[in-house]
Amino acid sequence: MSARIRRAGLSARRLIIITGPFGSGKTEVALSYALASVAAGRPTALADLDIVNPYFRAQDHRAELERAGVRVAAPEEELSHYELPALVPELRTVLTDAATYTIADVGGDPVGARILGAFRPYLDQDQLELWLVINPWRPRAVAGDLPRLLSEIQREAGLTADAVISCPNLGHETAARDVREGHRRVERYANDLGLPIRFLAVDERLAAEAADLGAPLWPMALRVRLPWEE
Repeated sequence: MSARIRRAGLSARRLIIITGPFGSGKTEVALSYALASVAAGRPTALADLDIVNPYFRAQDHRAELERAGVRVAAPEEELSHYELPALVPELRTVLTDAATYTIADVGGDPVGARILGAFRPYLDQDQLELWLVINPWRPRAVAGDLPRLLSEIQREAGLTADAVISCPNLGHETAARDVREGHRRVERYANDLGLPIRFLAVDERLAAEAADLGAPLWPMALRVRLPWEE
């Protein structure tokens, strides 16, 4: 008999900041979390602060998000590859609005964190959580690199990480064994970082096979594709 799926709940904090190395799945998590938040009846916004990475951008899914009722705040297309978030007042609005539950998709490197750091003086740190998404099947997600990367992100953002999101995946080619073995690696990495695992993010098709791994699950319908997967 398969284990019963224990689903992770939404945080009570109104600002969830999601970061992680390239290819970790952080944008996938951000999209899924924003859609779940608005589906729960909460006024929800997604702030796309990952303007350094041209491949995985939350704003590429703006139409779906807005149809669902999620407010999307991101640089206009002609500014999207520049470090100019100050030119988009809406970003500051959704990051600071006490009536809005905001998910911020932040570049998982010092440059991306520096952009978030520009907004730090305006943030209510009692109402935010910073999550580090770890995908053990990506090059930067190795035991030696992660503490250094997290330290750089925290320093540049001026914030402290609260939890790890386990996201072991190989994109649309992920198999159950990749999730199971990968999550065990993430458990070790999280222990080394001294952070709890908030949940295990997994393709919804594999959720039942990951139900016995000990972490609350966040089943996701995959939306993000690389250009060559289109």
